[in-house]
Amino acid sequence: MDPPRLDQQLLRKWALVAGSLSHPASLEALKTRDGITMEFSPSTPNTTQNSNTTTTVHYTQTNRFGIRCEYLTYNISLLNDNSTFRFDVGGRFNLTGVFLETSCPDCLVMKWEVMSRRRESTDLYLLRKVEGGREVEEEEMEEFRKQVECLGLPPPVVMEPGNVLCGFYQLLWKD
Repeated sequence: MDPPRLDQQLLRKWALVAGSLSHPASLEALKTRDGITMEFSPSTPNTTQNSNTTTTVHYTQTNRFGIRCEYLTYNISLLNDNSTFRFDVGGRFNLTGVFLETSCPDCLVMKWEVMSRRRESTDLYLLRKVEGGREVEEEEMEEFRKQVECLGLPPPVVMEPGNVLCGFYQLLWKD
């Protein structure tokens, strides 16, 4: 099985099912979220730079904290095979990612490497198509747990599947 590539099939909204992060404070922060969606949407066509083909897509992460929603938008540069990507975060930190294999047909597994002056972290995320819900079969979750273990990460935080995601019901902003 080949790792997925960011193509038309992956350009959609995904709901976080579970995640594990090597950075303890970031792992604790993940636990405070009631729901997370990650959306990949088209941006620019392929361009050539130094004989390398790159594609840029928009990435929007929506974090739900109670009734408050937080939206984070970045551009992602896809590298030659479209299975590896780099976030453009204005030089604040380096974030590169790769898609990993999964047997779940409606799922996506992403591994992120985050480096900044304040933190270094390896993150692993299991996502499912939003329209498919946020639960996976036990075998699929066990497969993800084995990937987490293989990377030496702590046990994953599993999101509560019954929590409402931002954008699906009217949520009020709370300042």
